[in-house]
Amino acid sequence: MKKNVLLIGLLLIFTSVGFAQTRTYFNFEDVLIEGVFGWTGATWDGVVANPSKTGINTSENVGLTKSGTAKFSGVAYYADTTINLTGAQIFTIDVYSAEAGFIKLKVEKRGDNSVNVVSEQEYSTPGVWQNLTFDYGTSGTTDTYTKIVFIVDSKNAVEGKEWYLDNLKGPELMQLTTAVTDIRESELQVSSYPNPFKNTINFEFYLEEVSNVSLSVFDLSGQELFILNNDNMGVGKQQMVWDGTNRSGSIVANGIYFVKLNINEEIVTRKIIKN
Repeated sequence: MKKNVLLIGLLLIFTSVGFAQTRTYFNFEDVLIEGVFGWTGATWDGVVANPSKTGINTSENVGLTKSGTAKFSGVAYYADTTINLTGAQIFTIDVYSAEAGFIKLKVEKRGDNSVNVVSEQEYSTPGVWQNLTFDYGTSGTTDTYTKIVFIVDSKNAVEGKEWYLDNLKGPELMQLTTAVTDIRESELQVSSYPNPFKNTINFEFYLEEVSNVSLSVFDLSGQELFILNNDNMGVGKQQMVWDGTNRSGSIVANGIYFVKLNINEEIVTRKIIKN
């Protein structure tokens, strides 16, 4: 498949890394988490004070979610890029609640939640921070997993029950490494600025041949909000502007969105933030 982006002097290539290079997805101490939202009736109360700074977790801040009525309610988190699930894969997370219960951790493919891996663990010691391990074995999959879903009270949902979460760790994202060379870039790129944005955001990309280009904006649920382009475009630098409105012309709420660029069936997705 032909590549559509030209960079002279720098080649960025994706490399897979094993579980030995563990990534901390969030810990609520150094950054305010941006990608978490309530899922199917559960609420995400955001960053709160640690209710029990003892045992394995003495952090000042943690995350808080409250159960919904459905057994599959919880919170979801979008990673910036693909989670590497090509080898032996393990996720761990610190959990605290006043009551015992079960939590499922499901890792999903973007845009198709039927493609997933899931593991369930019991939180068995109320009133104590417990580190839960979710072991997915050796999946060997190369699917583009980017969404992590915490299903709280997965066996017996109790509405409003508080679950505190912290220190989610797991496989590395697919990493970018650099090598100096005078050849074409091997991956499609799109830049977005300013990001975060208030009123408008610019998208730029480069075409080295006439191409069929689709550029759309989606919300966290995967709903397509606005189509900026769906037609052939000519050679050269391309720029498009989104004014933060949906198809009906209404201004969308502040929050996290995704822009998807499709050039001749090559696809790249980027997270953008409206504030």
